[in-house]
Amino acid sequence: MFSERTSVGLDVHARSIVACALDTVTGQVMRRRLVPSAEAVLVWLREVPAPWTCGP
Repeated sequence: MFSERTSVGLDVHARSIVACALDTVTGQVMRRRLVPSAEAVLVWLREVPAPWTCGP
């Protein structure tokens, strides 16, 4: 059984990051285009239902 509620994927490029999350409880998909910085990713992750996982 999985302990993560949300699966997160990041498509990282030099000029942008496309972030996508799937809430496995509700089925909701969240998408966002971010500036390429760790801070922008962390701000977005605070909006995503926890706990979450991000794979390679």
